[in-house]
Amino acid sequence: MKENVSKTTRRLQRYLGVTGIFLPIVLFVMDAGAPEQAISKYYYSPQESLHPPQMVLFLGAVVTFGLFLIAYVGHEPNKNPKGLSDKWLTTIAGIFALGVAFFPTMMETYSELDYKTPGGHDGEGAFAWVHTVHMVSAVLFFVLNAILVFVRFAKTSNRARYWVYKTCGLGMILSLIYTAMGLEIWGIIDPCHVFYGESLALMFFGVAWLVKSKYLVPVWRKVTGSNEGNSK
Repeated sequence: MKENVSKTTRRLQRYLGVTGIFLPIVLFVMDAGAPEQAISKYYYSPQESLHPPQMVLFLGAVVTFGLFLIAYVGHEPNKNPKGLSDKWLTTIAGIFALGVAFFPTMMETYSELDYKTPGGHDGEGAFAWVHTVHMVSAVLFFVLNAILVFVRFAKTSNRARYWVYKTCGLGMILSLIYTAMGLEIWGIIDPCHVFYGESLALMFFGVAWLVKSKYLVPVWRKVTGSNEGNSK
């Protein structure tokens, strides 16, 4: 499979990867180690600050994910007209990313007097169907990206990148399972387990795209003394 991607696309892949890796880390640090119960909760804000940095960061990152994935071309199916191309996977995943941004989760744990949405409406009064669209969009965003990384990205002759993609794809799925099950299976209840599960999934997502951009090839060469990083 020939890879002919412009420098601009490589740069966008790198930005996508870096954003995926550092978004949860920055949110965690900005909240002084006491994050919201889920990353999506950053859609809401204290009443006295309608547009705090965390909200802007969250919405900006998710919309960026969506727009880039929709615009991304990637590779067509290799000798398989019935196969699903990178373009279809990323376009659908990008639409679901925008669904995450534009259809907010519900904020059941906070008083509607204390929290408001960016539109100025009470978070508690959000319609249930909006929350459902948000949840479905979030799950399918990660599932489609996991398939893209595990199946499509892994079509490479470079064994190191092959295993990175396989690990990241599987890691995203396991992170979703952890998010759904929480720590209750061990008798431990952590109210932030959704945040941590989503954070892991985003980091695997980010690592896969960062490796895809070949930004780490010079580092790989210096560490191993090998030129394998240039293989597809």
